[in-house]
Amino acid sequence: MFSTLDEQKSLDSFWGALLSEGLEASARTRVERVCAETGASLPVVIAQLGLSPDSTVVKAYQNALGLGSITLTNLPDIEQPVEGMSIAYLRTRKIFPFEQVGDKLSVAMVDPLDTDALIGIGFATGLNIEPAVIALTDWQTAFDRAYSSETEEDADSAARFGAGWADDAQRLKDLSNEAPIVRKVDRLLTEAVDKGATDIHVEPAPNITRIRIRIDGALQTLPDESPEVAALLVSRVKVLCDMDVADRRRPQDGRTSVAVRGRPIDLRVSTVPTAYGESMAIRILDRAASMLDLSTLGFSDYDKELIETVLKTPKGIFLVTGPTGSGKTTTLYAALNKLRQTQRKILTVEDPIEYFFEDINQVQVNEAAGVTFATTLRSFLRQDPDILMVGEIRDAETARIAVQAALTGHLVLSTLHTNDAISSIARLKDMGIEDYLIAATLSGVTAQRLVRKKDGKGRTVIAESFLCAPKIAKAIRSGASEGDIVKLARKQGMVSLRQDGEAKAKADKVNLDDVYVAAGQN
Repeated sequence: MFSTLDEQKSLDSFWGALLSEGLEASARTRVERVCAETGASLPVVIAQLGLSPDSTVVKAYQNALGLGSITLTNLPDIEQPVEGMSIAYLRTRKIFPFEQVGDKLSVAMVDPLDTDALIGIGFATGLNIEPAVIALTDWQTAFDRAYSSETEEDADSAARFGAGWADDAQRLKDLSNEAPIVRKVDRLLTEAVDKGATDIHVEPAPNITRIRIRIDGALQTLPDESPEVAALLVSRVKVLCDMDVADRRRPQDGRTSVAVRGRPIDLRVSTVPTAYGESMAIRILDRAASMLDLSTLGFSDYDKELIETVLKTPKGIFLVTGPTGSGKTTTLYAALNKLRQTQRKILTVEDPIEYFFEDINQVQVNEAAGVTFATTLRSFLRQDPDILMVGEIRDAETARIAVQAALTGHLVLSTLHTNDAISSIARLKDMGIEDYLIAATLSGVTAQRLVRKKDGKGRTVIAESFLCAPKIAKAIRSGASEGDIVKLARKQGMVSLRQDGEAKAKADKVNLDDVYVAAGQN
């Protein structure tokens, strides 16, 4: 068994192994603080904070302790716990006994540095314990498979769902931290991520809790839960997001990072009070999915090459337009992912920040604190940036500062709410930007929609794009009509949203009816 000195050396070796895999040095202080506050183990906190994949944590334990590892596929089915140990204890310490040979008991441990658990198991069973390290997600699946999730502990907790508990904020918070509701939230997140959902909706009703997930833009209903489950699910997620569990009368927003099957997932959470309790919407932001290449989004060769041409320019404004839910932010993040690989300083101001980049300086809008798109963008100009991203140009002040940034040698990326690409020119005019400034700073525009793919899950982009080439810039400067500018853009190679969709339908990638719904038939 470890001595105190051995434990510290092993712990230092564990962190050293994680740091060598790219974890930031500051993460150790953060994780150990959360562990001290919550009593949770290192792997659990690392997973909850989304700092490192399960496989990396397992590898770090192996390197630090010289232990073997075991995976879900190598674990045998266990019908009952080893004599002398309770299921509750095994669950609490995240241990899975998987083989007994003579007086030796092999156990899979999520945290093999849990020496107290090793001592406890040895004392309870009278056996020699041989630990192996297992990934948190593999342990959870194995444990749920081996032992019924409806254990005595669960039943005991369920029995406490009595009259009046939902009005007791502290009791509600306590219940939200108990194993049954923790597992229920974990299973809901896992199912949503496995199915490729972008959102989870928890909606209280008089006699049920309705749970729906959004996949490819459409809501799908999961099995209804009992009415009291809504408050517990909301409270559990609020705890994860450090939101106010006691305040159920006002809308709240929060965010957190978790690990699902070893992948870091960001959650953006919104709650609103309704007649039957708090309704909750969770936006699922998969960091791995965010690392997109423009070529994976479905743009035609013409549109993709046009966007890449704009991104190579050192200055100017590139706009992505379309209604809410048309994938504008995803396109901007794909552009940022391409640009961040260059030796240039990138600053963004967003509302909200949907995906985090370690090598990009990102600012969250907070209007109550005076942090708006306009004020932040103005401050950015004093930060010696090369590239600026503004989540949305909403007002005249933001538009004017974006133009100023482009005029002074910066590349500015942003979005507008317009129905098509050419309409972005009129929208900028409505914000008070003069024709000559638009002509001088606008580099290119892409308008887009999302259409469900014909085969398999997922959606693809249909788009129309134009470069503000000299002839188009001259037309804008002279105040030409939208019709005249459209003609010039079409000579340049632009096709309409509908035409791009029809081409994809002809290639059997999408259904024509879906194209007409997204882009219109005219």
